[in-house]
Amino acid sequence: MINFSLMGAGRIGKMHAKFIAAHPNAKLKYIYDVNYQFVEEVAKSTGCSIASSPEEAINADDIDAVLIASATPTHTQFITMAAKARKGNFL
Repeated sequence: MINFSLMGAGRIGKMHAKFIAAHPNAKLKYIYDVNYQFVEEVAKSTGCSIASSPEEAINADDIDAVLIASATPTHTQFITMAAKARKGNFL
């Protein structure tokens, strides 16, 4: 089982959340986005937890991988954070 944090709950993030939640070998554990309404929608539909910060989502001990579906200007920051935390990351 691969436990994911998802960065971004907009249009593409919602799509990826559904894919992760539907996969038998994956679990969406955390979602993070600055838009709390979007985050609540994803958390409600998938049962994942809402992270209060990117650091919380990426550095959680129970996370194996980070899927980045946030706005393009945040990609470098989140990739760097995930790499430093030794988490696999996907765009």
